[in-house]
Amino acid sequence: MSDAAAVPVPKPPVPAWKLLAVLGGGGAVAGLLLVVAYLATIEPIRAHKAQVLADGVREVLALPADAPYEERWWSGGRLVAERPAGADDLDRIWFARRPDGSVGWAVVAEGNGFADRIRLIFGWDPVAGRLLALKVLESKETPGLGDAVAADGPASFRARFTGVAVSETTPVRGVKADATPNAPNEVDTVTGATVSSRAVVKIVNGAVRRWAPAVAASREGGR
Repeated sequence: MSDAAAVPVPKPPVPAWKLLAVLGGGGAVAGLLLVVAYLATIEPIRAHKAQVLADGVREVLALPADAPYEERWWSGGRLVAERPAGADDLDRIWFARRPDGSVGWAVVAEGNGFADRIRLIFGWDPVAGRLLALKVLESKETPGLGDAVAADGPASFRARFTGVAVSETTPVRGVKADATPNAPNEVDTVTGATVSSRAVVKIVNGAVRRWAPAVAASREGGR
């Protein structure tokens, strides 16, 4: 027997078609799983978003859980009851007769914050010229700073909008918090989150300017 080390026999190279078959098959399986997951979750996600929006409408209009409200779409310079072709979520508005007899409108609007887009909904009484309430629906502002604009609670930033004066010609003003009383259309911004705070104010003012003429011209615009 020879003491020389055995020379390993080289393995034959793997055919290219086998590599392609493995990669292609793996990609096809992964793609199929993604499609299945998408189809399985799309309707629950849509239903959840619709419920969040419905809850938001009732919340900012201070409506009971079972209170009815109606939807209107922006089309041809006026509000219509049916969704026009090509319209998106920002082309609609909701109204309801509130318990005190006033007509409240719920408006969804969005715009740029400090870190990303901010999407919110607010209640508005255009006859009284005031905001009813505000709620942030989506925000990716900086944790611990800008995300304060989306916080809940009686002392939160969103709570400062309740009752604030606003109209097409009298926009909301974001001011630094101080000891002096604010004007009816002023909202104290959040210390350390001034950019995010002012972004919310800007979004509200832009939405009021957009919708005020249509609401005033609609049959539901008054009391």
